[in-house]
Amino acid sequence: LIQKNLYLVACAVGACVLLASCGGGGGGGPGSSAPPFPTTSEDQLPAGPRIDVSTRNLFPMGAADVWNYNRLDAGGMPTGATVTRQIFSGPDASGRVSLTETETGAAAFTTDYIVSDAGLLDTAPLGVGVPPAAAAIVGAIFEYATPLYPQGSTRRHVRSGPWGADLDGDGAQESFRIEFTQEFLGFETLQMSVAMTLTDVAHFRNVLRLTLRPTAPGNTDATLIATEETWFAPNLGMAKAIRSVVDAAGAIVDPLHSLGLTSATVSGANWNPSNPPPMLDGQAVDIRLVHNALVYDSVRNVYYASIPGSVVGTGNSIATIDPVTRQVTYFGPIGSEPNALALAADGSVLYVGLDGSGELLRLALPAMTERGRAQLLSSDPFPGNVNAETIAVSPVDASLVAVSMTRPNVSPGHDGVALFRDLVIQPKRTQTHTGSNLVVFDSTGTTLYGFGSADARLIQVLPDGLAEQLVVAVQTSNFGNKTLSFANGRVIVADRVLDAAPAMTTAGLISNASNCVPQRSGSLLLCLSAPNPGVQGRLLIVNG
Repeated sequence: LIQKNLYLVACAVGACVLLASCGGGGGGGPGSSAPPFPTTSEDQLPAGPRIDVSTRNLFPMGAADVWNYNRLDAGGMPTGATVTRQIFSGPDASGRVSLTETETGAAAFTTDYIVSDAGLLDTAPLGVGVPPAAAAIVGAIFEYATPLYPQGSTRRHVRSGPWGADLDGDGAQESFRIEFTQEFLGFETLQMSVAMTLTDVAHFRNVLRLTLRPTAPGNTDATLIATEETWFAPNLGMAKAIRSVVDAAGAIVDPLHSLGLTSATVSGANWNPSNPPPMLDGQAVDIRLVHNALVYDSVRNVYYASIPGSVVGTGNSIATIDPVTRQVTYFGPIGSEPNALALAADGSVLYVGLDGSGELLRLALPAMTERGRAQLLSSDPFPGNVNAETIAVSPVDASLVAVSMTRPNVSPGHDGVALFRDLVIQPKRTQTHTGSNLVVFDSTGTTLYGFGSADARLIQVLPDGLAEQLVVAVQTSNFGNKTLSFANGRVIVADRVLDAAPAMTTAGLISNASNCVPQRSGSLLLCLSAPNPGVQGRLLIVNG
């Protein structure tokens, strides 16, 4: 529950002591003669098919995301208080993220989650300040689990055992019992205002019940019950909540109230109920996969990733990623330390640079059957392998491949660009030391464009190899984020657009952008924003 920490921590450090000392907290409960709660951990999960919501992005938890609400009384009237929920830190590499909630006139509190495909895991359901013994027994509980459990079903989690502290002053430690239940009530349409209507909103009912059992004579169980209904909208997160906290006798600890959204900034998009929802063409899906390189197969709508040998169990393989189901499958082992990847335009062949053996591998798709490999040969007398830094496949001939080569542990490591015809290296290659670290073919396969050391390079494709014809200085603004592509007669280098003919002259510069690539169809460019440190980047769509 979003507000549970505030009340349960208060209970842990004093409120329950007062209830217990007065025989309150619901009355009528067991006295000190009742046995302490046993140490238990019980999870009751509903049966039936679960509901995949991976494409809806119901629980966004990105850096700098913030949601603002008005606190309304039971009649829907403003109380004068506001509530802000904000991502305080994260997410880090493990998915850990901290969400801080602040209410007017109340202390702020923070909930730590681990975000994954399995949902939002609350790492400390009782919050901070509880005795370590109780915290260890409770452990972590999914506040929202995905895929969702069937509509109308209820999941239940029970933890109990020694509290780890003497609250009633009789020299004996109390025991406790916590029960969390959640019911998924279904998908609804939520009318936020005349201008904003939200659809496919997931509605939940959560109940958290904490009981402390005292040991002093004459005292009874002290119980708090926190109830919350929440509505989570796609790409927005929590759009509305209704909350209350009472004790077992019905005495009000926090009166029934609701939170009404007033504004939000989520993944860089601004939400305001006075306006229609922002137009979002897509969403980011986080698939935690250690890899070296990634390419997209438009024929089969999958991605291929090269997995380094250091990954236990799946290393030295090629992973196939389905962006719709987010399923990852592996084919391997294919060789030592796969790295650079390139895909033929017709999707027939995947080329892989093997850093461990200094080879170029050709795999036939979709079965990933090996169709040969070639050794990358150095033109300089340095020991060790030469590796493929980038690979480019001719758009008209899947057997014609250009490879920009590099020598590990040598500076500068560039070892020229070589041409392979049916895996046979051709004798003519470009110079070493300074040259094209990135390479791409034009639409005819007769010209190769390269980029490296702040220079764009035009390279002619010859029957027996390659010959560099032109070098043009290109001052990009994002040297740490280099991409090179060719589309519609233009060369795109990071944030700079060049007219390919006749002399690679500058056609334009995309401000505050990096990693620009052409849209797969049409004339638009897709770029990443170049934000200041600590500010979340965004996808930019540029009219090219």
